[in-house]
Order: sequence, then structure tokens, then C-alpha cells
Amino acid sequence: MMQPPSSLWRPRTAYKVMRLILLIVFAAIMLFPMVWIVSGSLKPLEQVFAIPVKWIPDPIQWRNYPEAWTSENFTRNLINSLIVLVAQVSILVFFPALAGYGFAKHNFPGKEIMFVIILSMSLLPLQIIMIPLFVIVKQLGWINTYQGLILPIAVNAFGVFFMRQFISSIPSEYIDAARVDGSGELSIFFQIVAPMVKPALVTLALLGALASWDEFLWPLIVISDQDLATLPLGISYLKSLYQAPAHWLLAVSVVMALPLLLIFLFAQQRIIESAAQTGIKG
Repeated sequence: MMQPPSSLWRPRTAYKVMRLILLIVFAAIMLFPMVWIVSGSLKPLEQVFAIPVKWIPDPIQWRNYPEAWTSENFTRNLINSLIVLVAQVSILVFFPALAGYGFAKHNFPGKEIMFVIILSMSLLPLQIIMIPLFVIVKQLGWINTYQGLILPIAVNAFGVFFMRQFISSIPSEYIDAARVDGSGELSIFFQIVAPMVKPALVTLALLGALASWDEFLWPLIVISDQDLATLPLGISYLKSLYQAPAHWLLAVSVVMALPLLLIFLFAQQRIIESAAQTGIKG
């Protein structure tokens, strides 16, 4: 069997080695903050910002976690965050999926103009629309309520675009055949469309969960009652109340990061599949 010329083999080997080195460097850069946070959450307070950095705590203080958790009403904050997350993810998955189905598989007057308007809304960050949004919420009497915390930011334009792109890849023959059999549009959506776009739904749910779990600005605006505060707000209360005990803040941050990290690890294959299909289907 003919061996490849050494003049070709060496550049390929050098390229693979260089790529591996770059991947290791980028991975180290990405992991550095998380490793520092976990290490700091187990240190005594005086060691958190010590120079040089002491990566292995001595002694390891596991009590930082229960002390930090019980110092503030974090159990209530956790329950609030879970309520908001479940409600927002449910709304985010259901309504953009229906809207995406309408834009992908139905023709109606003004369809393209409406889709462009929806896309343009995705260019507006919360910081631009939060004042009129707050005025509307206040007039509805939703300040310091779950509905004021959940509904105004539950649906976004990206979700509609994302689901429209994915549903467009479904052959229309399946939907036409179901209509001929007398199925209604909701029946078609739940029995045919939704099972075929499950990776996209999982990805959209995960992105919505990540945004909801980390959201700080909107709860800060509409919530002043600490009994309705979410975890990000609870951490800010801890910082202001105790003059930022760094090891406690880091311990709560680790606890806050763990659920979504685990969800992402289990759902990453779905994300890759849906991102690839959405990228190549127009």
C-alpha cells in the first residue's frame, strides 16, 4: 500500500497539532471563570481574591453553601424563578411555534410584511422598550405580580423566526393530506408538525429557560416585593445587605448555574441538530 509523501503528511500533522493546541487554549479560556467561581465558593473569605491565586482551597469550606443559602430567602427566590421559568418557557414554545407554522405553511394577505415587522422587533433590546412596557404593565395593575413578571417578556420575535425556518423544511404534502382527511389546523399542528420539529422545540425551550433563569433587569423593574424576587434579584439583595461577602456570592452563583448546565449537557445534541437544520433550510 502506497504511503503518503512525507512532504504532504507533515503539514497535515502540523495542522492537526496546531488545531488541537488552539482548541485546548480556547477551552481553558472558557473554563477559567467557572473554575475560579467554584474554587472561590469553597474558600475562606480572605483567600478569594488572594494573589497569587490559590486554586485549591485550604481549608475547603463546604459550609459556605448552606450559610449563603440561609442568609437570604433563597428557597423562596428559587421557587419564584422556577415558576417564572416554567410559565415563560411554556408560552415561548407554544405561541412562536403556532406563529411559525402560520408563516411557514399558510398564505394570507400581508404575510411578508408582517414577518418583516416581527423580525424588526428582534432588533429592539429590552432596554429600548422597557419604559413603555413598564407603563403598560403599571396601567394593567401588574406591578409586583407573577403575570407582570412573566407575560411581557415571555414571547420574542426570534422564536417566531426560528420555528418558521424549521417548519418550512417539513414537506407540505403531509399537511395537505391531513387537510384532505378533514383534520383541523390545531390537530395538524399537534399531531404532525410538533413531532417533526421536536429538536427545534427543545432548543427553543432551552434558550428560553436560559434567558428566563438569568433575567435580572425586568424583575428589577417590576418587582419590589422580596417575596416575589427571583434568584438573580436575591443575589443582588445579598450583596447589598451583607456588603458583598464574595465567597457567599460565589456559592449561590454556582448553585444557580448548575441546573441549566445540566440541562444543556443533556440537550446539546438536540441543539446541534436543530441549529444545523435551521441554518440550511430556507
